[in-house]
Amino acid sequence: MTDRSIEQRLSSLTEDDIVEELQQHHRDALLDLVLVWGALDGALGILLADVVGLPLAIAAEKIGAIPSWKKFDELIKLIKTYPDSETVVKKLKRIKKTYEKYSGVRNQIAHSKCLGYYKHDPQYVLFAKFEKTANDQLAMDCIPLQQFAIATRWGQEMHGFAMQISSLLYENNTEI
Repeated sequence: MTDRSIEQRLSSLTEDDIVEELQQHHRDALLDLVLVWGALDGALGILLADVVGLPLAIAAEKIGAIPSWKKFDELIKLIKTYPDSETVVKKLKRIKKTYEKYSGVRNQIAHSKCLGYYKHDPQYVLFAKFEKTANDQLAMDCIPLQQFAIATRWGQEMHGFAMQISSLLYENNTEI
């Protein structure tokens, strides 16, 4: 089923089309994404601490509550101060855009009401958002399980990348 046909079907959705109780594989997909995003947030904090040269406990106190998108902004701002950093800055900006794209999927879990899954195509998880649509209704999104898996994989890769860079910075900072 294409995204367009699912949107057409959902426009006439009734309660009979929704199965409220998620199956275990739905729950696993949602939980995996939330856990990876939490780990990624921590990794970005560690990376920022290592770029600034702060001990982790002090950095956690100062930047621990900062949202990840702001950690990216701070990393970009700091890296810009280095000579010949244009390529790295461009790369970080592209990574941040990808982060924001996949954050939308994660944010559905954290900031919307999960209605269940679409009875006629169980790969779609349905969310009610507290957001007004053009026709004076509340918004509803349907997200295929594949999107959760893609965002989870990207988050895992980004976590690994952030930790790898952080390790290199930490090693360089302790050799001085």
